[in-house]
Amino acid sequence: SFDCEEEIWKMNKNDRVTLPADVIPTHYSLELSPDLDPARLDFSCNMNVNCTVVNSVSEISLHSKEISISSVTFTPTGGAAISSLEITYRVKENVVKITFESALPTGDGILTVVYKGILNGDMAGFYKSSYTDANGNKKLMASTQFEALDARR
Repeated sequence: SFDCEEEIWKMNKNDRVTLPADVIPTHYSLELSPDLDPARLDFSCNMNVNCTVVNSVSEISLHSKEISISSVTFTPTGGAAISSLEITYRVKENVVKITFESALPTGDGILTVVYKGILNGDMAGFYKSSYTDANGNKKLMASTQFEALDARR
């Protein structure tokens, strides 16, 4: 059994949370859908992560910042999807813990995460930006800065 309070939330020398190595991501695929309406300035995302489950676990932790997750499933290769039961945010550590209805089997699979986020002007993650068109009109656009934790934003 893995004790989240003692192991998952340890900070490393750079004050970043070191996540457990029970599930290793190998490839990320994201479909981002921004809403540039000035009244909304948000986005939705469908993310598929190819990963390898090294140790069978019933919960995983991911880096996360300024997003709201609506659903998470893990589908092992050749198996049935396993849905999440609980999603718990640790805002101070920029981490989200996902608890599944049963243990994830060892081997390869796909983690599917559906979430929403805001398009702020912080120039980190997926954010709002602007440009001036050929006619001098200011236009909004969505831009990315996906380095380290900013990719989880």
